[in-house]
Amino acid sequence: MSTSDGKLSEYLIPCPFCGAVSPKGGGSMRSYETLFILKPDLEEEAITAAIEKLTTLIQNHKGTVEQVDRWGKKRLAYEIQDYREGYYTLVLFQGEPETAKELDRVMRLSDEVLRHVIVRRDAA
Repeated sequence: MSTSDGKLSEYLIPCPFCGAVSPKGGGSMRSYETLFILKPDLEEEAITAAIEKLTTLIQNHKGTVEQVDRWGKKRLAYEIQDYREGYYTLVLFQGEPETAKELDRVMRLSDEVLRHVIVRRDAA
């Protein structure tokens, strides 16, 4: 692929696996949802701060938060770190794969988060 001036290659990146060409810097926004469980002994302010920290992280990494659904305290199916309850929160967001990777990294390191999962939503 090239144009008459031969500069199109400056803006395209070949895929190392299949050879397909995609625009440079043009990440693909995907739909994700994350469900995380916070420690139940956190104060309401700490819960709000933890949720805000994670949603701000999504926005700072070229993502958009669509919905934050606080499910509240629920009983866990099994004990996690000596806790029998947890504060469940579901967040729907759009972002690039790097956004989800960074969110996963931060939640793994966070002391407030007991468990988390991030899944890509299908476009239906």
